[in-house]
Amino acid sequence: MTKKRVFLIDRHALAREGLRCLINAQPDLTVCGEIPSCQDSLPKVVAVRPDLVVIEPFCRSGFCCEFITDLRKLHPVPLILAVSMGEEATYAERILRAGANGFLTKDHSGPEILAGIRQVLRGEICVSHAMAATILQRLTGTTAKAAQSAGLVDQLGNRELEIFRLIGQGQSTRQIAKNLNLGVSTVETYRSRLRLKLGLKTGAEVTRRAICWVEGTGKQNYQI
Repeated sequence: MTKKRVFLIDRHALAREGLRCLINAQPDLTVCGEIPSCQDSLPKVVAVRPDLVVIEPFCRSGFCCEFITDLRKLHPVPLILAVSMGEEATYAERILRAGANGFLTKDHSGPEILAGIRQVLRGEICVSHAMAATILQRLTGTTAKAAQSAGLVDQLGNRELEIFRLIGQGQSTRQIAKNLNLGVSTVETYRSRLRLKLGLKTGAEVTRRAICWVEGTGKQNYQI
């Protein structure tokens, strides 16, 4: 049996080690390479030509949607499965639109992750049953609730959403600028956009709302 080659991208060494051991124990799968960040990693992916890239789409340089899109431009095109700490309802659809073939959260078990890997390798899209139902409802517009479920989050671009998330984690403007390799004035501009798009009056309200969103409080009331 020819083993399918899997490439791992995850900033956490422990997560990579766990996935590597899990995958290498399978008769039909093998890890052909791994790196801690998507930044400057395309040449490394090209060099080993994996069948599948398993990626944590959050790295030090931010939310890696653009990197996923770049992976889709390679030849041959690798399949892509995002296995993420990010909340499924917020990030799955964005990552699929960027070109990934599946999205699973890291609270799935080892056997569930393996099942997702094999599902993607069969050419299928892999998301949870709940997420599949949500996406179908949005596409078909079958219910008013489905149309409202996206809330204000769909108004935010990927970079805006990433900065909103970092604000909610308590990072200052300078910290965000350093982590995302942006200018301080650029981050301040994004904060102003967030205030306007979310209908808030002050920067302090943006911070409070972001903290509530990250901590999972007030989501139902705020629809974000």
